[in-house]
Amino acid sequence: MFCDSNLESLEESLEKFFSMNGTDGGECKIIIITSGGTTVNLDHFGIRFIDNFSTGTRGSEIAEFFLMNDYLVIFISRRNCNLPFLKSLFNNDKPYQLLDSFSVTNDSSFKFEPTEEFKSLVLRDLNSYKQYKSRLFLQYFTTLSEYRESLNVIIKCCNKFKENVAYCLVAAASDFKFSYDSLMKEKFSSKNVVNLVLEPLPKVRKMIREICGDYPMLCCFKMSTNESDGEKSSREMLLKPTAADMVQAHSTIYSRSSVTYSRKDSRT
Repeated sequence: MFCDSNLESLEESLEKFFSMNGTDGGECKIIIITSGGTTVNLDHFGIRFIDNFSTGTRGSEIAEFFLMNDYLVIFISRRNCNLPFLKSLFNNDKPYQLLDSFSVTNDSSFKFEPTEEFKSLVLRDLNSYKQYKSRLFLQYFTTLSEYRESLNVIIKCCNKFKENVAYCLVAAASDFKFSYDSLMKEKFSSKNVVNLVLEPLPKVRKMIREICGDYPMLCCFKMSTNESDGEKSSREMLLKPTAADMVQAHSTIYSRSSVTYSRKDSRT
């Protein structure tokens, strides 16, 4: 697995990743998956910020699916969100399950004694990770600017693969930012009233279409507070000039149990 959080060396690391996986001939399948939520700082220090909430569960599961189907996966993830093949180890409902499975012997060595259920999950994910880790490239972000800058570098590096590339934009990325001049120079004082002015940003899918044209398959995710708004937004996202090829919409109420897929020629 490749992992690079340094923007200055990101392009070089990507080229090494492609070379290691034999993409020189152009015969490959690549998918770029974004996952997790971005932060937008309210001050120069990042003490206070607006956070787009996402655990990264859906993105990590999608990454696992494509790794198992012979894709190279570039996974752009929020730090501390769910990652491929790790959900069995870090379960918020059973936070100490991993530690409880270990015991220390008299000679200070470790003994792993999990429950049968936990053991089967760990073995499944461990075997999958060992098998597919060479095809996984991991890039972290926290802030909105880190997310957009990393994605911009990755889009340009992958543009040479044309129709062999797909994008799956699962990340809960903010559509707004604060201008640098409007950021608080010091920490907010609780004694003062604070008025915030957000500036809209160009859509990430616009960045992809401007650099790559119509070549890559582009799947976007849309969360809404009600089903009708989600349907309307999905139809708009399928239109040019920033047309997505597919949109998955879900509401905040049924985000895990019910989703709607929209394409230019169908809706399910």
